[in-house]
Amino acid sequence: MATGRGELKEWAREHFVGAETIVMPSFTPDLRELDEAGIRLDVRQSIRHGAFSAFCAIETGLSHEEKKRFLEIAVDEAGDQICVGFPLQGDSVQENLELLAHGQRIGASHAMVSYPQNLPLNDPDALVRYHEELIEASDLALVLFHNDKFNLYHLHPSGLPIGVYDRIVDRDTVVAVKVSVMDLATLDLCFERYGGRVLVSTPTVLQLPLVMSHYDMQWTGAWTIEAFQTPEQPLVIEMFDALRAGRIDEAMGIFARLGPLFAAFGPRLARMMPSGTYHWTLFKYIQYLSGGNGGVTRPPAMRLTRADMEEIRTAFLACGLRLAEGSDEDFCHGRCAGRSAVVR
Repeated sequence: MATGRGELKEWAREHFVGAETIVMPSFTPDLRELDEAGIRLDVRQSIRHGAFSAFCAIETGLSHEEKKRFLEIAVDEAGDQICVGFPLQGDSVQENLELLAHGQRIGASHAMVSYPQNLPLNDPDALVRYHEELIEASDLALVLFHNDKFNLYHLHPSGLPIGVYDRIVDRDTVVAVKVSVMDLATLDLCFERYGGRVLVSTPTVLQLPLVMSHYDMQWTGAWTIEAFQTPEQPLVIEMFDALRAGRIDEAMGIFARLGPLFAAFGPRLARMMPSGTYHWTLFKYIQYLSGGNGGVTRPPAMRLTRADMEEIRTAFLACGLRLAEGSDEDFCHGRCAGRSAVVR
């Protein structure tokens, strides 16, 4: 992405429009190597779904070198058809700086800030220095990320690190804030405080009608939009576009249609959200149902039961969504497992 630092905020306003979905790595059946064909298929699927960006979930049991190779494959397959972002989920500040440099070198579009496990979060000045180090390290666009899992309530009663964000949000490479919380007051605070300066977004589909009726939110992400649509029936994209255009009745008609899927996913996601964990196998299965590669991820990973699969399939059908071919038995290895070139 050849855009100067001073143009990044404007670049984001032009390109961060719609929904950003997630691409997870695929592996060979023995989980020893990356499955390049499977990764490329999922990037193409992201394009077919109508997402503006494919966000590479590198925090899925990958070594540092595998994270970089995963990004290379995704960027190469994406070409100029879709943005490619990734989280700064290295094991140290140094690894995150290396990921930033690598992302810029290969042509990724943006990175989302996260905190290494060994980074102390008690000192706001130290957090500002960490963000500034990332900002100065590359010309890649940065998305700030607020989530309750960081437990920053000692910095502000809402958990939102206002004292940190106030000092960095106007920096030239900071283009957006992803606010992944269920607390609407915290979400409102972020929109009120930063909405005119960067692009604030919620990835929570249940919040979209309320938030978009009050704020000019032009993107949602990153989340698995395939949970509620197929490439042929892009209901999330259609609902989002209707909300942006003020066609509320149309949007709420789609929202109501998705009720069976909300009921299927709600209890499962509710168990994960407070801890900030992700059910990668569930997300891969969701994408598999609409033509994604599928396949399980490396441990540690949660298991998906046959009952889970049956309930989710039934919910998709109840919403009138047509599923791709492929059995639940074939899901575990992935669609491309038999013809994948091994990435070393």
